[in-house]
Amino acid sequence: MCIRDSIYILVFGEQHRSTVTALHNLVLLLKAQGQWKEGLALSEKVVDLRRQLQAGLSSEWTGSEEEKEAQGRQDAQSLASALNAMGELRAGCAQGTEASQAFEEALSILNDHGLGNSDAAAAAHSNQAKLLMSVGDTVAAVEQAEKVVGIRLILNGATHTLFATAVEQLAGCYQANGEEDRSKALMDMLAEQFQVKSYKPA
Repeated sequence: MCIRDSIYILVFGEQHRSTVTALHNLVLLLKAQGQWKEGLALSEKVVDLRRQLQAGLSSEWTGSEEEKEAQGRQDAQSLASALNAMGELRAGCAQGTEASQAFEEALSILNDHGLGNSDAAAAAHSNQAKLLMSVGDTVAAVEQAEKVVGIRLILNGATHTLFATAVEQLAGCYQANGEEDRSKALMDMLAEQFQVKSYKPA
């Protein structure tokens, strides 16, 4: 654990939202460095702390109901992001079933709070698509990738690079599923709109 995270724990305590955010950022750093086991262990702790914060909101909140609802939505997104990171790390540790469960839980939490079209939801669907592609379930991967495109279109619009990334992922899923015409149509659209290279399967 880095010095900054230790300071957060000393100043705020382990269960403070600022501390948990700092720990989550460390999880992301470990994931980026490919330290799967270390990152997974810490991510499980972060998820547990996020669950405690979410569960304690009803009894501990002292602000208005409007502020409480807003904090609840923020906590839901934070927990979903933590679950997404944990799922990616589980996938990196060859724990495919557990990874899928983490993504599914993230989506369930987001949908329960009306956040089914959020960045966190797009990330969870995208991660599910990658996981499904890795085990050869291309039909289910297409379904997940299509959801990502729909969310990105709503959130970011058809001219945003995040939408283009989602479309490229869907094109790859179509290609793997034997739907070459659909894949080509999407990549032709991107080539015209974003000037990217045509998709070439690995």
